[in-house]
Amino acid sequence: MFNPDSAAFNPVEAINTLLHPPFFLQVKTPPTPTNDWIFTIGRDHLVVDLGQSRELIPVDQFGFGGSSRPIDPGVDLKGVRLSVMTWFHTEVGFQLGDQLLGFLRDAESAQHNT
Repeated sequence: MFNPDSAAFNPVEAINTLLHPPFFLQVKTPPTPTNDWIFTIGRDHLVVDLGQSRELIPVDQFGFGGSSRPIDPGVDLKGVRLSVMTWFHTEVGFQLGDQLLGFLRDAESAQHNT
C-alpha cells in the first residue's frame, strides 16, 4: 500500500492512513476455539468445561482508561491566550477471583458465591 511502484498503491488511502492511524491495532490474535463446551449439571453442583476457550479467560488484571479535558477557561489578548486547564485521567481495572478463575479455566465445580 505504501510502495509507489505497486499496482495497488493509492496515495489518498496512504495519506489518510498516515494522518488518521487506526485506534484499535490488534497486536496479538487470540486463539480460535476449536472444540465444544461441556456443561455438567447435578443436584448440588455445576461444572463448565470450556475446552480450548478457557485460554481466552484473562488471568491478570484487565480494564480500560480514558482522558478528558472538561474545562479550559481563559482570556485572549491580541493573539495570546492565558488559560487554566483541568485534565482528568481515569482507569478502571478488573481482577477475577480465585474461585471464578478456577470455575472458568480449570473446570472446577461451582461453589456457593462463586
